[in-house]
Amino acid sequence: MNTFLFVLCFVIVNCCGAGFIYYKVWRMPRSGHRTMLMALALLGTLVFDVLFVLAHQIPRHADTFLAAGIRQIETNINTSRPGYANEELDTAQIRSMLSDTRQVESFLRTNDEARLVVRLIGVKAYIGYLGAFLSALDTNLSEMQAEGTPVTLHNVMARVREKSRATTQKAAFALEILLLVAALAMAGFLLFSYYAHKRGWTAEASVTLGEPLTSNP
Repeated sequence: MNTFLFVLCFVIVNCCGAGFIYYKVWRMPRSGHRTMLMALALLGTLVFDVLFVLAHQIPRHADTFLAAGIRQIETNINTSRPGYANEELDTAQIRSMLSDTRQVESFLRTNDEARLVVRLIGVKAYIGYLGAFLSALDTNLSEMQAEGTPVTLHNVMARVREKSRATTQKAAFALEILLLVAALAMAGFLLFSYYAHKRGWTAEASVTLGEPLTSNP
């Protein structure tokens, strides 16, 4: 979700929460139901604010996390073979180094430098694009050569990271949409609860359910 839409959704959620409290709940007679509605509205607005901010930051945090993970992988490779990550390699060498995507995935998923959701979404996007890159390896390497980009392990992994950003952004956008739907559903529930109490539906239901049975003479 771009910044404008994020701000718009953030404002909508907060305006709905504040409007519900001011125009509906605040004017209710003091009661346990009034307190409950106010607490739910305040808590719900706060929770969705935090979740929206976290979801919006996922692409940036995921990219930072992946960059750190790639640097660590390259460091590990260079420890055993100094400078190898920046050596120009042929297709067979690149394929051999990247073919075990499960090992890369395991390393990134067990890295504790990011929140779980960032690891899940970021790693999934990266591994998914890495698989696509390998399936069309010759074409991708030819593109890099045509662009004048040296075919090194470092450049390949950086390219995969760059391409995976779009997938991460789409996943974060889908998560934000789900949060918006959940926020609207909660707003609908609060409104229903307010009007049900105001019109006495809950009281009528309790009387009906608790009404004693009578027998005809």
